[in-house]
Amino acid sequence: MQTTPVIQQYLDIKANHQDSLLFFRMGDFYELFFSDAEIASDALNIILTKRGQHKGKDIPMCGVPFHSAESYIKKLLDENIKVAICEQLETPQEAKKRGYKAIVKRDVVRIITPGTKLEESFLIQKENNILMAIFFFDNVWSSCWIDISTGLFKSSITDESQLLSIIDQISPNETISYKNSKELNTLTLSPINVTWLEKKKDFSRDTLIDFLSPFFDPGCLQKLNTSLLGSICLIVEYLQKNKNLFLEHYNIPEQIELSHIMSIDPSTRKNLEINSSLDGEKNLSLLGVVDKTCSLPGSRLLKRRLNAPSTQKDQILKWQRKVTEFYYNFQTTEQIRTLIGKFPDTERALSRLIRLGPNPKDLLSIKKGFSIFFKLKEEIKLFKENSISLEKVSEDKIKNVLDELVLAIEEEPPLTTKEGGFIKENFSDQLHKIKLIEKKANSNLLELQKIYSEKTGIKSLKLKYNNVLGYFFEAPISHKNKLLEDNEFFHRQTTANTIRIKSISLDQLEKTALNARNDALELEIKILEELHKKVLNISKDILFLSRKVSSLDVCSTLGYIAKLYGWCCPLVDDSKDFIVKDGRHSVIEKTISNKSLNSFVPNDCSLSSNEHLWLITGPNMAGKSTFLRQNAHIIILAQIGSYVPAKKAKIGIANKLFSRIGASDNISKGQSTFMVEMLETSNIIKNANEKSFVILDEIGRGTSTFDGLAIAWAIIERLLRNNKSRTLFATHYHELTELENENSKIRNVSCEIKEWKDEIIYSYKVIDGKSKGSLGIKVAELAGFPKDVTKHANALLRKFQEKEGNSSVVLEEDLEKEGLLKIKGDLESIDLDTITPLDALNILFRLKNDI
Repeated sequence: MQTTPVIQQYLDIKANHQDSLLFFRMGDFYELFFSDAEIASDALNIILTKRGQHKGKDIPMCGVPFHSAESYIKKLLDENIKVAICEQLETPQEAKKRGYKAIVKRDVVRIITPGTKLEESFLIQKENNILMAIFFFDNVWSSCWIDISTGLFKSSITDESQLLSIIDQISPNETISYKNSKELNTLTLSPINVTWLEKKKDFSRDTLIDFLSPFFDPGCLQKLNTSLLGSICLIVEYLQKNKNLFLEHYNIPEQIELSHIMSIDPSTRKNLEINSSLDGEKNLSLLGVVDKTCSLPGSRLLKRRLNAPSTQKDQILKWQRKVTEFYYNFQTTEQIRTLIGKFPDTERALSRLIRLGPNPKDLLSIKKGFSIFFKLKEEIKLFKENSISLEKVSEDKIKNVLDELVLAIEEEPPLTTKEGGFIKENFSDQLHKIKLIEKKANSNLLELQKIYSEKTGIKSLKLKYNNVLGYFFEAPISHKNKLLEDNEFFHRQTTANTIRIKSISLDQLEKTALNARNDALELEIKILEELHKKVLNISKDILFLSRKVSSLDVCSTLGYIAKLYGWCCPLVDDSKDFIVKDGRHSVIEKTISNKSLNSFVPNDCSLSSNEHLWLITGPNMAGKSTFLRQNAHIIILAQIGSYVPAKKAKIGIANKLFSRIGASDNISKGQSTFMVEMLETSNIIKNANEKSFVILDEIGRGTSTFDGLAIAWAIIERLLRNNKSRTLFATHYHELTELENENSKIRNVSCEIKEWKDEIIYSYKVIDGKSKGSLGIKVAELAGFPKDVTKHANALLRKFQEKEGNSSVVLEEDLEKEGLLKIKGDLESIDLDTITPLDALNILFRLKNDI
């Protein structure tokens, strides 16, 4: 059977989009065929049917309604499936003008991937949606990332050791890279999903600059590293291929110097619960505590800052001064935050206008955003640090566009432009005249209904409208003969219960009304397009204003929560000091407060170049891990310009933050809990330096006592001797406390506990000196161990303690000696003259297992 023209058209278009599901527009539906239909049917749980045949086989087909396609596309994107949107480029009537058998022209207008989403329903409103390119050239790694939904566009150069950290910090929704051996070897070992692109040409510096010159200033391009040019080129090429390239609204991507932001590796970010708790809860994370922002752009900016604290003192102090100004002007801060709370998501509204075309709803967002911005500017004019300068933008041009939008756009425009009504009638004299004609015609239509109802005596005669018949009169079927006997009426349609008629007078009024309606809609669309162009002409100014509001939102939020939670302003400098008085864990303090429990117990911490490692001992549940995390959180908050949860603090800037906390394995890579611990610790001792801040919790616990103690001891000595990082080291190996006597840089502290009537009382206070013991059996009792088990454990403990004090090392030696003596006895009992070879092998096998 011959392939139909429509299916052949589908096959021709699909041939150029093999890596995407092709949503092929057919009237009011998007239809999918062949393997695309089978994939979509399974992923979307929709019925798979068939349409005709191709090469003698049935063609699988499924479809989704055009008006509700977004929800289906979102499901596919969530599963990392790309979608190519193929639209009808003309109406069937226009196609017929080219010939009776001509089919409607169709083509792909946009390819939607996880990193190029724009629609509100596709996006997480408080998070950026990032497309990131990774490029390797001439032994240099570079990255470029863009959020086409907000205008964020940045790049950086990195070394391989920092590559995963920068990817984790940016948290891209889609990562792309060329399928070269180096990229494949490095990125396939990482936990990220990569879209691999085939390299079509050999890159040189000149070819990269030639490719990018139409989009960016060639002079600026000449200043960039060749690898950096490559990652930018990769982004541009990918957006171009996916029909998402609108770079006239962008400057060249901002280059981020990675030494200017704190390095936080993926395991540290996860263990410190910066963005979400280990259970995936945002509310129980550091971000959950500080994100009291009032606008969506502000929330996204705060998350970016929290994940990339600055290492530049001037920048930190500048942010801190802005926060302080809000802190000390609390009443004005509340007024400003109320205004910011009304600020719409102008970044994403503008991006939709740029890429998806004119839309009254998004133009209304821009209008509201402008209005609120100028109110904010007025409200904050008495502030010194947060005052807004508009030197970089054309204020008059912005205000002119704002004035037009205020006069033109209805306050509650319809969701679509199909029916009109989104432009204010009095904005245009011409539109006003057309609307008057339409209103007069509509009034005459209602008057005609009244006349006909009185003439015929049919009180139930109704004026109605549909897309097929236009305007018509409808009456119950019982009045059919009376109406058809009147020569003024002519029959149009009969249903089971009604008769529908028209008249010459009705046709004339209908023509007047519909012509006026169509003329008004055409004029409204024309006005909308003109306003759209004017807004796009100041797109960079709009982004500038939006980012000013975002910054105000972040700084006012940090000032607000500092006042609300009783935080202090830290002294930030370039020293090696980390001195905190009465520090608290912000997340736990908030949780305790919400549950109306006892107040959080604060603790001091004092690290410096003279004493930069605290060895923390104490029983389980006494607060060691909390103490570690709260100090890491404090240093993060200090370096985003925030106040910190403490009574007083002096923070020497950290260039890198490392943590090894908690037990986890990586089954997919065949890595045990201990192996993961060793890999993460190895990363720390290889990369930490004297400007770093390190927290380590119970290193070495996943192996034998001898091995674990030896590893922990060696790590401490390495940190003291080579890395010289400020370090908090929590452990159950009490033998390590002897190191304080050998090195003045180390200090023993412990989590205080008290015993009363054979019960443990936790004070959660960190005090000088080493702990009395781990009290593991007491903790087991609290966990609900059966009494016979804990009773037996206590008896064994007393036995071991009587033997050699309280040393787990001696216990290990005793157990090993006992095992060797047993093996010796077994060997001495063997009669070598009578044993068979098979018995010898069995004994050898058993002895090996015993060892």
